[in-house]
Amino acid sequence: MNLYKVNMTHAAPKGNETAIKEYIIANGDYEVFQYLKNNSGYTNWKDIERDEDDHGNIKTIDFIYESHGDVQLDNKWTDLYYGSTMYDWELCRESITPNEIDVLLRLEIVVIA
Repeated sequence: MNLYKVNMTHAAPKGNETAIKEYIIANGDYEVFQYLKNNSGYTNWKDIERDEDDHGNIKTIDFIYESHGDVQLDNKWTDLYYGSTMYDWELCRESITPNEIDVLLRLEIVVIA
């Protein structure tokens, strides 16, 4: 199991903000992606999965998966009248022990994907 940090970036006409949304325990990037898509209330990725749009020479959904989030999608930052929120994740630590996972869960610092 690995520890991942999920970052949230919100941009609007009068400024932007980046914050840590949560920490996730998961086996890999795929589980983090699926957790965020299904459990975070962030529906943008479900819409993109049904889309055939591409980013460069790969499907947008594959680009999001490979780049660990969608913050690098320039086309999502164009219409910011109401603001736009995006997520990305990064690996913080590999091979978390069961004891460490137990402590993090008891302190309510992490969720398990």
